[in-house]
Amino acid sequence: MKKTFLFAGFAAAILLTFAGCSNPSSASNGSSDKSNDSIPSSVPETFSVQFPEVLEKSEEFVKKSLKANIPSRAALNPTEEDKWEGRINYQNGNWNVPSYFYGVVPGDNLVVNGEDLGTLQDLYHSKDENGNYRKATFVYKDKLYYVFDKSEYVRDDSYIVLGTADNVESIIFDQKDKTDTPEFSNFKFWVWERDLANVCYRTGDLGYAYTLRNVQMQDGSYATVTVAGYNYFNYGFRVWIKETDGKSVKKDYPNAAPYSFTSSYNIKTFAPVESGEDFIYEVVNNTNVNLTVQNYIRFWEISDFWVGMVAKTAEQTIAPGQTKQLKYKLADLKALKPFETNRIGIGCTYKLEGSNSRPSGWENNLEQVNKKHTVTVTVDSEGYMNGENSWSDL
Repeated sequence: MKKTFLFAGFAAAILLTFAGCSNPSSASNGSSDKSNDSIPSSVPETFSVQFPEVLEKSEEFVKKSLKANIPSRAALNPTEEDKWEGRINYQNGNWNVPSYFYGVVPGDNLVVNGEDLGTLQDLYHSKDENGNYRKATFVYKDKLYYVFDKSEYVRDDSYIVLGTADNVESIIFDQKDKTDTPEFSNFKFWVWERDLANVCYRTGDLGYAYTLRNVQMQDGSYATVTVAGYNYFNYGFRVWIKETDGKSVKKDYPNAAPYSFTSSYNIKTFAPVESGEDFIYEVVNNTNVNLTVQNYIRFWEISDFWVGMVAKTAEQTIAPGQTKQLKYKLADLKALKPFETNRIGIGCTYKLEGSNSRPSGWENNLEQVNKKHTVTVTVDSEGYMNGENSWSDL
């Protein structure tokens, strides 16, 4: 069982990553002539995972960033749809970058909105005890740089940063307080998924990167620096650098229409049963306004919440102080699955009358045989819905 907050455009950020360039050996962009077969003496021994290994591990995933199936990264022939650039949405202004740039096409330069953002650096990753890539280093102009998630040191301050050492006192590259300046830009990288009708659609799950211009490096020179860090646990960090004169100006980003997708799957309908149930959602409206509830069945492996919707019930209204039992036969619900899978569950959304907040809800897998899940809906001090739940046997 898990509590879920539901809203239009929801995308689960579980498997977010980047794939890097397939030929990073020339990516130091400095005077060090190093090979992928040896680690520079300046790199600490713990950073022993070289880029080819990181790329090999992420190769299967990077194929998801293309609509067509490809036998290898080198055989890629992107479609025009794969090359689309534009704003993903107007809320935060993420700019879509064609994902075929990242680890599927030979070459090592990153070009976004016509701006050359530099060369992919030859990173060396460290692994923790679980085999995750938690940190990385690279050499630029004979100086060593560390790449890490700032949240490891500062709670709720999750930025990918560069430092001259492995600590927050050493940071020279950080997006904090920079996001509304001309030196900053942020990107989103897409991946193709299939909806319940087996039709390809593009999601935001490949991850993000951000760029800062006119960063002063350790040697005193200036550079445009771009970092990518989503799911570095599995696929490693990425860093691109382009040397500048310290006066770089970000190009304007045109207001291209955002990408949108409507699933071709026809969402089914289902209804509570009168008898013979082996699972009950009991909803208690402990508020002073009407509560609208709706059950649904959803496929969990599709990132976009609404695209993964298999079936819905009609909405029902529960008056203040009232309780309603929504009874189901789990075998009947399982029969609604579009294909064989265990990654599917039943959920219930709750919406307070007159509230502008997003619907909230709960999800459970379809193995809750002979159980009653009671949810008491209250309102917290800020006026938002706050569900309390308990379980009992039928």
